[in-house]
Amino acid sequence: LAGRPGGGLLVLDAGAATITAWSSAIDAAGADLNTAKLATATVAAAPSALTVLGDESGWATAHPSGEINLIAASSPGTATSAAFAGAPETLASWSGTTSAGAKAEYLVIGDATAGTVQLATVDLAAGTVTAAGAGAALGGAPRSFSVPADSWWALASVQPAAGPAALVAVDLVALRDSAAAVSGPLSIGATAGDVIALGTTAYAAFTGDVAHPEQGGVAAINVTENDCGTYLDDGPCAECEPPECLVLTTVRDY
Repeated sequence: LAGRPGGGLLVLDAGAATITAWSSAIDAAGADLNTAKLATATVAAAPSALTVLGDESGWATAHPSGEINLIAASSPGTATSAAFAGAPETLASWSGTTSAGAKAEYLVIGDATAGTVQLATVDLAAGTVTAAGAGAALGGAPRSFSVPADSWWALASVQPAAGPAALVAVDLVALRDSAAAVSGPLSIGATAGDVIALGTTAYAAFTGDVAHPEQGGVAAINVTENDCGTYLDDGPCAECEPPECLVLTTVRDY
């Protein structure tokens, strides 16, 4: 299931490989499902994830066979296949900016085989998905991504080859620019599940191992954001009085 930002609902039927879209009329109590239904689109086989673009211009599905399917909101009954390298299995969307500062819609794509995360831009009219920046290792297979509204970061639920499931934070701006983007892991349980980030709080599901299934649960995580750029804002420079300190360099006109 995926909610549409302006109202409405999307349902991905993985077995039938279809996505059915409903308008915002479905949000009303007692709504008629047939009347509110917009269309059903057939996508490629074995869809593994669904995400809605932040500007609601369309939505996308991931297919580990090596493709992303795109559906424009203006044509909810038609899916277009776009090839994508690797095995895209996990998806999220990010309303971000380009390196030049222009607004742009991105897909956050997880490759479970390679254990990486990759950003990609979307052109619904051309039916293309283009990698942006280099992929980054997550330390395990991605199981779920969550990008809070109006943010520059994502949380990823990952399953390492050995050891417990973990959460890692991904700096999406750094990922776009091919810089170091993935934090160290925070262990949460035996097997990774879905994660949802809601600003300063996040929730991550996990299951126990086979011998102790009762040890599954939901981890609640507090999130603290630090804007490192504020340290470069205009302001007075600290004074340094000898002989207690030594001036190493001076930046003029700071």
